[in-house]
Amino acid sequence: MSFHYFKIGCFLILMGGLSSCSVTKHLNESQVVHVATNITFSNPELINKNKNLETELLLLAQPQPAVGIKKWQTRMYNKLQKSKKKKGPINKFRSKYGRAPVLYDAKKVERSRSVLEKHLWDNGYFGATIKTEITEKYQKLTVEYVVTSKGQYTLRNIEYPMEPVGLAGTLRGNSSQSFLQNGNPYKELTITEERIRLAALANNSGYININQDQFYFFADTTAGNREVDIYLKVRQSVDNTTFKKYKVNNDVVFGNYSLTFQPQKGDTTTIDNFLIIQKNDIVRPEVLADIIGGKKDDFYSKKRQEYVLARLLDLGIYKFVNLKFEKLASDSSYLYDRHFYLTPTLMQDIATEFQVNTRSGNFFGLGSSVTYTHKNIFRGAEHLNLSLSGGLETQFGEDQRIINTADVGIMASLTIPDFLLPFKTRKSTRGFVPRTVFSINNNFQQRIGFYSSNNFNSKFGYEWNEVAERRQNVYPISIRQISVFKTTPEFENLLLGNPRLSRSFENVFILGFSYNFIFNTITTNKLTPYAYFRMGLETSGNLPSLITKLVDKSATRPYQFLGTPYSQFVRFDVDYRYFIPRPKGLFASRFIGGIGVPYKNSSVLPFVEQFSAGGSNDIRSFQIRALGPGSYQPNFATNNDFLDQTGEIKLALNLEYRFPIFSFLKGAVFMDAGNIWLIKDVENTRPEGVFKFNRFYKEIAMGTGLGLRLDFDYVVIRLDTAFPLRKPFVTNGEYWTFSEMNFSNQTWRKDNLVWNIAIGYPF
Repeated sequence: MSFHYFKIGCFLILMGGLSSCSVTKHLNESQVVHVATNITFSNPELINKNKNLETELLLLAQPQPAVGIKKWQTRMYNKLQKSKKKKGPINKFRSKYGRAPVLYDAKKVERSRSVLEKHLWDNGYFGATIKTEITEKYQKLTVEYVVTSKGQYTLRNIEYPMEPVGLAGTLRGNSSQSFLQNGNPYKELTITEERIRLAALANNSGYININQDQFYFFADTTAGNREVDIYLKVRQSVDNTTFKKYKVNNDVVFGNYSLTFQPQKGDTTTIDNFLIIQKNDIVRPEVLADIIGGKKDDFYSKKRQEYVLARLLDLGIYKFVNLKFEKLASDSSYLYDRHFYLTPTLMQDIATEFQVNTRSGNFFGLGSSVTYTHKNIFRGAEHLNLSLSGGLETQFGEDQRIINTADVGIMASLTIPDFLLPFKTRKSTRGFVPRTVFSINNNFQQRIGFYSSNNFNSKFGYEWNEVAERRQNVYPISIRQISVFKTTPEFENLLLGNPRLSRSFENVFILGFSYNFIFNTITTNKLTPYAYFRMGLETSGNLPSLITKLVDKSATRPYQFLGTPYSQFVRFDVDYRYFIPRPKGLFASRFIGGIGVPYKNSSVLPFVEQFSAGGSNDIRSFQIRALGPGSYQPNFATNNDFLDQTGEIKLALNLEYRFPIFSFLKGAVFMDAGNIWLIKDVENTRPEGVFKFNRFYKEIAMGTGLGLRLDFDYVVIRLDTAFPLRKPFVTNGEYWTFSEMNFSNQTWRKDNLVWNIAIGYPF
């Protein structure tokens, strides 16, 4: 306790020392510190949203005086300036964390006055003036900018040009989409945005030679009482083709372009207006014609061209895609040929992955996988993926088996770049290729001393993007067959004593539907906050239920389909992540919520559909499947609780701050919270695990920890260590663990510190 007060005393002494140090220390007689900048409006009633404009002006004013924590930095800088050494740790510390006093500079202030005045005019405060008032006392100076204005002008009328005839008609016909609308404040930035919009409108309407510099505006400020009339003008051009609309003539596609490629006889295929030149038909010509789309005599559209290039890249088989135009203008027609230069990437790839994990009870696991990918298996940009994976888990301790768990999985999927439907659909004109997906996988697991299981899964569905940020997939057919066999007497006894667990491990057939919606604003430029959101919905058993009722009306529950009881449930889950980049780090957060409801033919969810908590990518202060449900307290001495620590409801929140240490070594500090619950306890074997509104918040587990990451861009190796702050059950009379913490105690560290080794970031 005395050491605690000693630290507080040191802190107060340091703060006192800095407080006593003036920001004017070490100045000569001619120097003055610029300590404050103020904005004053002589007629504030004429200023729209006073505080907003005041903040804008203060941010533009230079120099920026030291305020808040920057003032403490200046005092620290002055305090340490007595060191006469130009080098050394003190000067290095002062240069890095201190802040030199901001000296008054009359030229900068005058320049700022002009900048602020221009900002007012650019935002509709025509005729506004600014004068500066200087107040100085004890070598401390305050600059006050006094703003006098007539008020902000608003737009009254927007007049569009009558010439050139064709382009002018296009502009007038789209005026409802203009950024300039009657009654809005005049803003120079809005004028710039409107010029960009008009250029894009023209480019997408056939005008290939127009850019934003072609448009300019006149503003009539005498139109009325603080009102402006805007007149749009089109700059004349010496090129008589500038205001002509171009149409597509022919498309020439070089399918395997390189600097050394020379077309040979037999390399050319003609389909309508497409001339496709490629050696050995890397991609079937009709596929390229379909992806590029369009037809002869279509008007030029910059947006459509960008979509075409995006679709070609989205195929995943080209590393470079370029487009060049060849104009064919004459007095009577204005045409252009499109030349596509496509450089294929490697079509086949083999990737391997290795993973290490630990969990409660001294379990240690190793996993690996190898995946073969062919990106163009049938010469139509069809992607084939074949994967083989395996894993082993062991448990350290006396009288333990060398191998505790073994699993082997095999997966195959085929993705076709089109919707395969029994009816015709409109071809995508966006920048993304819709896909049809077939997949099949099988996983065999043997839990030594308990059981063996086989999980067969196949599905068929569709995936597509509306825009870059939104992705959806729907699988109308999803089939899963779960079989449990080779059970041991020990496992059978465990099931006899737990009816809910017994039903979870029954052989079951799942035939259902799934849908996922994904919203992702993550880009390569991660300078602004970005987010990720996924929502999933899954149903099962409705179709088998309907068929069973039609075929055998005398059947009793549990009903069977193809000789196996089928599962009937609905499951919903969300995953929301938000990232805030910082100058030297990243704040990352995630929320997970989910609920699964069995009904009719099922009283519990299948084991593979239930939620669990804990582990390297979840609540890291608890081992995988070592948390919940509810306030249930596991007993790992029995070595069986891992089977039943699942639930139908899940809530979890993760907060993490990631920061660089040096080069590829990164650090993190994090906090996780959450739990899982049961919807109901049918057999009354685990009442403390049931979700109750009046107590679930008391059963939220919390933990914190630190992490190190080796981030090589292409792979991230992560080591996290965490410990619980709050448990979902009462220990020693309370939920919180602060009174138990003792990092110097080996027993406490063994029981509470959780180590996680993983590949990749947790989210």
